[in-house]
Amino acid sequence: MKLVDSQIREEILNHHIVEPYEDNLIQPASLDVRLGRFFRWYTGTGMIDVKDEKSLTKELIGEETAEFILSPGAFCLAETREKFNLPKNIYAELHGKSSLARLGLSIHQTGGLIDNGFSGTITLELKNENNTPIKIYAGMTIGQVTFEYTQECVVGYNEKKDAKYQGQKDAEPSRYKLDIS
Repeated sequence: MKLVDSQIREEILNHHIVEPYEDNLIQPASLDVRLGRFFRWYTGTGMIDVKDEKSLTKELIGEETAEFILSPGAFCLAETREKFNLPKNIYAELHGKSSLARLGLSIHQTGGLIDNGFSGTITLELKNENNTPIKIYAGMTIGQVTFEYTQECVVGYNEKKDAKYQGQKDAEPSRYKLDIS
């Protein structure tokens, strides 16, 4: 069952599943999330080889800043200001904001699922689909998260030995190399 405003508020206030929390971020069936201050992007023209761990990060740089300009067609990683601490009976999904999508800004490519038991900030996969630069600011609402009650899972994401992104912050880069041998 998807959670609505009163249920989201209750879970946040009673179980601290999202911090920091501001009541004005609650929507009828979601919670707005804000853009953090850390961005990462790839430079150069080198190839990314998913089997080569060094190539996943060798041309990746990061910066903490209050504003960021995303060029047309450009891609970068960013973080949410909010940190999530999901229990074993709630999972969440990240969605874009319609107002930003109408400007050509995508906030995730495919990474929208937030597993039961996950703890950390959400890494955003920002892409400018427009033909003009888009300037974004730390603290602005960037997306929305929906929550759903589930049966309590046997093993939460925080209990998995291979939970690559548990506790992530600062726009965590890909750890795909850990998925392949």
